[in-house]
Amino acid sequence: MAHAALRSVTAARVALDAGETTARGLVEAAIDALETDEYGVLQHPMYESALDAAADSDERIAAGEARPLEGVPFGVKDIIAIAGVPTTYGSPRYQDFVPNVTATVIRRLVDAGAIPVAKLRTYEFAAGPNDLTVNPHNPTRMSGGSSSGSAAAVGGGLLPFAVGTDTGGSVRVPAAWCGAVGIKPTYGWVSRHGVAPLSWTLDHVGFLAGDPMDCLLLLASVAGQDQLDPYSADNVSPPVKPLAEYRVGVPWGWFSAVSQPDVVARVEEAAARLAAAGLEVIDVELEGIEEMNVDIVKHLIVSVEAAAVHEGPIHTYGPNFGKVLAHGRDILGVDYARALRARPVIQGVVEDAFSHVDLMLTPGSPITAPERGTQYLAVRERKYKLGNLVARCTSLFDITGHPAITVPFGTDSDGMPVGVQLVGRLWDDLRTVEAASLLSV
Repeated sequence: MAHAALRSVTAARVALDAGETTARGLVEAAIDALETDEYGVLQHPMYESALDAAADSDERIAAGEARPLEGVPFGVKDIIAIAGVPTTYGSPRYQDFVPNVTATVIRRLVDAGAIPVAKLRTYEFAAGPNDLTVNPHNPTRMSGGSSSGSAAAVGGGLLPFAVGTDTGGSVRVPAAWCGAVGIKPTYGWVSRHGVAPLSWTLDHVGFLAGDPMDCLLLLASVAGQDQLDPYSADNVSPPVKPLAEYRVGVPWGWFSAVSQPDVVARVEEAAARLAAAGLEVIDVELEGIEEMNVDIVKHLIVSVEAAAVHEGPIHTYGPNFGKVLAHGRDILGVDYARALRARPVIQGVVEDAFSHVDLMLTPGSPITAPERGTQYLAVRERKYKLGNLVARCTSLFDITGHPAITVPFGTDSDGMPVGVQLVGRLWDDLRTVEAASLLSV
């Protein structure tokens, strides 16, 4: 069993502050857990540099100069560059690639004292299945993706946190399936410099963590505009009112119609938990969202933008990502333009709902982790292609850019984790995290 201090950033910092362990002890515990790697999360170890960084952290702690994340080990999704460290992007095309730049998000975490110990497995360029990573709660179940290694490592207690990316739900879906906290901040909160692109319109950098409150430290450590990423912003501002005055809306229709009954039951219980904590909880409508083909809009944008960025011969990529590229190269420009025109309309629907509420509560995923190899799944007596279910509750908020956090909240009848999602107003990430902490058990 992994070290208890690896369960969350909060647990790691408490253990360090109390002198119960050292940065070196935490890093060694993380290395031991990763070396066992019973979930198939490890892509490339960084153990030597991590131990060197731990020695520096222990000196800082002893001198009373600890930084906010001092000595906390973490993992990095393998589409995020670290100079001098092999970075494959999950792709056969880049098996021997070593970048000479470090992603801004990693640099800022390291500047805050955190210690990267490993690159973690992912889908090829965050699109297409990773069959090598299993669910830490049941190895016969899928881990989800594309931040599969990150979610399984955190959900399985191997690391306090990991960095992931989210274009349609690639942080929040595996978090929901693996029993981790997964946050996608407001679009622009985290620089994407040094992160391999899939879709410049929809890509977000986010985190997998053990506790919702971990995300406050992580967001604070990486926030701020980056001149190397023109899409990053410096719009982080304090919340304008206390959480106790927040109103939570539950948009049942779109999110519950194709969700498993156990998932809907957990959302109902989460709504009751928030109400018991003093927040007002009401039903809210996303008017017309069913007719807007959110999934098609996402696929059109992602396919075309991925094809525009990844221009090499299709046969040099893996088969699944190759299909994404082939599809993107065949899409008419007018259809891509229509998808981009639909985006502000979809954003308007969500913003209209936020004129009535401060937060929205939904499932993190409409389903719990399915058996490995599943291609079709029956939900409420209707069979769906798995790909049409997975991101139904998440991709909407990649299109709109709103902050969204998935929190483990109970299990289904098979004992698999259920994640519920809280979505906040643009740039209200901190209050969204605070509300999510009310659901932490």
